[in-house]
Amino acid sequence: MAINIIYDDNEIQVIHRLGDPGSTLLAFSAILYRPNEPDYWASSPAEKYDLNCISFSPKSKNYFPVESILKAKPAIDRYLSGIVVGYGSSMGAYAALKYSSLFKSSITLAFSPQVSVSPLDVPFDEVRHCYYSEIKNGDMLVRGRDLNGAVCVFFDPKHPIDAGHIELLKKNAGGHSVTTVPVPYGGHDIINLVADARLFSKLYECCLLNNVGHFKRLMKSATRKSDTYRLNLGRYCIRHGKKKMSSAVFQSLDKALIPEFLSASVQSVEYLNSGYPEDARVYAEVFLKNISACYDYGAASTVGWVCSQLGSYYEALLCYRKAIEIEPNVISSHFGYIDTLSAMGLFVEASSAASKALAIFNDAELYGKLGWAALAGGDKNLALDSFKRGLLLNPSIAHLSEGMRASL
Repeated sequence: MAINIIYDDNEIQVIHRLGDPGSTLLAFSAILYRPNEPDYWASSPAEKYDLNCISFSPKSKNYFPVESILKAKPAIDRYLSGIVVGYGSSMGAYAALKYSSLFKSSITLAFSPQVSVSPLDVPFDEVRHCYYSEIKNGDMLVRGRDLNGAVCVFFDPKHPIDAGHIELLKKNAGGHSVTTVPVPYGGHDIINLVADARLFSKLYECCLLNNVGHFKRLMKSATRKSDTYRLNLGRYCIRHGKKKMSSAVFQSLDKALIPEFLSASVQSVEYLNSGYPEDARVYAEVFLKNISACYDYGAASTVGWVCSQLGSYYEALLCYRKAIEIEPNVISSHFGYIDTLSAMGLFVEASSAASKALAIFNDAELYGKLGWAALAGGDKNLALDSFKRGLLLNPSIAHLSEGMRASL
């Protein structure tokens, strides 16, 4: 089926996939996904089930600025047909909720959504405050007037920040009904459970039949059978200092479904984030022993970050290279690789890595990384050119202007 870019600006890209006109999947991508035609977010279910799909991708961690969405709306409206199903995870789930009234979504499936990242709205979510821009996002809190149709939110009640967002959503829904689907121990990335094509198909069928009440049974059944669920239970145990219980949970995993490299990746990052750096190092080493078997770019990139935080830069490079080898079209792996080279003082190599990544991604932040690496390596001309190119793509990124001044 035909895939076309129907809107493109400095902030977002919108792709339309022509499919069955009986419904439209309105899919908002996650925070780290970047436009990379002909790929698009939610391509897997859209292609498998021949869905009419409109897929939104951000060009930075921008929370889908309202100005860009409004400018895109006339182009999008021409391709909406049938039952409109809003769909997204985390930042994408925020947008699916925020713009459900704008696009008259019949039903919205929001997985682990934020309702805002403004410090005034969500003081409890400090990690995401850095993504808020008063100019781009303004009054971004999701309120009842933003909602349309059936609203279904999937979240882990054991995840305090995610649970906080859901409470705020219900508080500000203004009488609009919000169906909550708790998935205990699902973690923030609950949407990974829906990677199972059969589960997505059942959820989507429920949307078309307006059978919202069936969602909880479907998710409960999915978690009961899922090793991903047990993986998240192990995470929860680490976060709460229950090392022995965590060890037992991870040992119980089916290695055919959750191979050792993946289990080690999860344990390394959870131990590091929970304040156990030596345990993190142990599991990073387990991952490295199994790196040749790794086929998951996320696992490799995660251990790359862990190693870089521990000062094991050579090992971090091995992991990031593996992640890029597996899936070169994920920009965060390139960021990690470039940052690690820069941390090692290998600025020429960092510049080279950034230049190679720019052959894949025309990204303002990536130009910034090239600029800073070139500047640190003494190449002011390359640095100045890189910062200029980055500012042409996104003039609102302050550190690009700072870099340009430093290059003069």
